[in-house]
Amino acid sequence: MRLAAVLLTVAAAFGVAQPARAGLSLTVEPLVQELRVAPGSSGAFAVKVTNGGTESEKVSVEPIDWNVTTDGALQFHQANLANAHSVTRYLSVPAYQFVLAPGASREFPLSVRLPASFSTAPAVYWGGFLIRGASVGKSGVGPAGTVFVYETVGTPKAHLALKAMRVTQSGSSGAVLSARMQNDGNAYARVSARLLIQQGGRIVQDRDLATPTIFPGAVRVMNEELKNLPPGEYRAELTIDYGTDVVLTGSTDFRIH
Repeated sequence: MRLAAVLLTVAAAFGVAQPARAGLSLTVEPLVQELRVAPGSSGAFAVKVTNGGTESEKVSVEPIDWNVTTDGALQFHQANLANAHSVTRYLSVPAYQFVLAPGASREFPLSVRLPASFSTAPAVYWGGFLIRGASVGKSGVGPAGTVFVYETVGTPKAHLALKAMRVTQSGSSGAVLSARMQNDGNAYARVSARLLIQQGGRIVQDRDLATPTIFPGAVRVMNEELKNLPPGEYRAELTIDYGTDVVLTGSTDFRIH
């Protein structure tokens, strides 16, 4: 499975990057964990937090919810009980605040416990924790890392549809390919794509395109800049693999004036 591990340097608000105080450093691992906990059962994995700085740090562990926007960017939220895909409410750690001396580490279990009443229908869920470090007794912004947790119940299936594809000229020798995809299944769609630009049957550009995981029900818009295309007629061919037996293909003709 292809997973994107993302380390954030966020501060007082989710998704807002600010510089940390000199002498503060925090490492969190693992950043991504996949679980398959059945309703009525529990599971756990070890999280290790290390203070790599020169000051003692007050570490806080905060439950969060998150999703991925149409352009593939992460968007963080306060834990939300109304979010049907959130598993954050079922995650726990032994302590939500502790102090680490310079160079010290602490390892603790991150547990998930699903009630027996949890749905047994095949589906995927996600949640996590934001882990921050801050100077003890001092003001200032500290570093942070996010632990992303994926939970799968049963054997859900992804189904990706290519809804639209077009190429629009940009500048004198460039263009932008826009492709709109939708995951109308109930599993994660982990996408890799290949783009061919042809002119007169000859391949003039061949590139692999990476796109973050597309979640169930979500729409993803991929915009890829094309450069160094002299005036003429072209064809763009897009092949999308999302880990099933089906490979999506799409093509469109365009002109550079």
